[in-house]
Amino acid sequence: MNPTLKISLHCAVDNTLRRVPLVLYSGAAGSMLVAGEERWSRYLPDRFFGDGPRESRQLGSYLAWQLPRVLRRWRDAADITVARADRVTTRLFPADEYLRVPEWIRMVAPVPASDDDILSRDAKTAMRTIRKNGLTWRITYDPAELESYINRDYQPYISRRYGPDAYVRPRRWLRTTFRTGGLLWVEQTGVPIAGLLFEKCGGVFVHLTTACVNADEHLLRLGAIDATYLFGFRAARSFGLATMDMLGCRPCLHDGLFRCKRKWGGAVANKPDNAYDFLIRWNTATPAVLRFLAESPLIFRDGDRLSAIHADRITPRQKLLTPGLRRLVTFRPDAAFGAWEEDQGDELAVDR
Repeated sequence: MNPTLKISLHCAVDNTLRRVPLVLYSGAAGSMLVAGEERWSRYLPDRFFGDGPRESRQLGSYLAWQLPRVLRRWRDAADITVARADRVTTRLFPADEYLRVPEWIRMVAPVPASDDDILSRDAKTAMRTIRKNGLTWRITYDPAELESYINRDYQPYISRRYGPDAYVRPRRWLRTTFRTGGLLWVEQTGVPIAGLLFEKCGGVFVHLTTACVNADEHLLRLGAIDATYLFGFRAARSFGLATMDMLGCRPCLHDGLFRCKRKWGGAVANKPDNAYDFLIRWNTATPAVLRFLAESPLIFRDGDRLSAIHADRITPRQKLLTPGLRRLVTFRPDAAFGAWEEDQGDELAVDR
């Protein structure tokens, strides 16, 4: 089915049949009002409260078209208001009252002409670790090896690594994409310790899924997952492909997966099959809001492109700059919602 049509049908069902729960969370970190099913809307509350305890107060459930009015009534009760809304529902919210943060973004990187052209300091450090530990790679097209990867590596790794936020792709999908690409093994002394399922689409090497054997922390420290990016570049060059599509990650500059993909040259791009946005608002710059934007700088929709907002006074600015962003803006401590200013300095470019 056409992706645009699929998303439209999904949104139509959401708006017609589904009621959206509204929950007020509170804890030592502050308070957050959240509209959306917990399984899908918990990312930002989890970042806001961290490991700290939180209490929840159920405020009812509402149809999508009711949300703008209901949230306007309740939003003064919380430091931050968050609504997870589909593409149709977002049009019901006044554009100047909410920051539109895509639920997922995409990362795309040019394939470097050689390993020497990988210029990120963090990537160079990872490359030294990979070389020190003698990691190598090979590609297989054997379906039996794919089954081993799925059973031993992929399913356990995704489940353990991402917990309740994990999305394990269906076995049928993995087998289908394998036929249009292959499986890259990362090995140490000839023994697979991690794998990368990839496909070739036009001139693009698509970095589909990665997994480390048993989600073993020791193997991760050896550079097992970083090696899937380095060796993925080498494989792409061997196929004559110029671009690596790293697929999706969360819209936060301090998210672990975002940082990993940025380290390997990933540039921010819109994810066309993303059906939902987080609509975010705060009324005043409370300490809770400032702390949240310092710990979780957010990528938001800025016209037809993506920008990022932060209140981070600790991380060097160069670490926040990311290719593909329109601009980087700073939230002022004395500012109300919507009053932020563009950072001044170098162009948005990869850390070197």
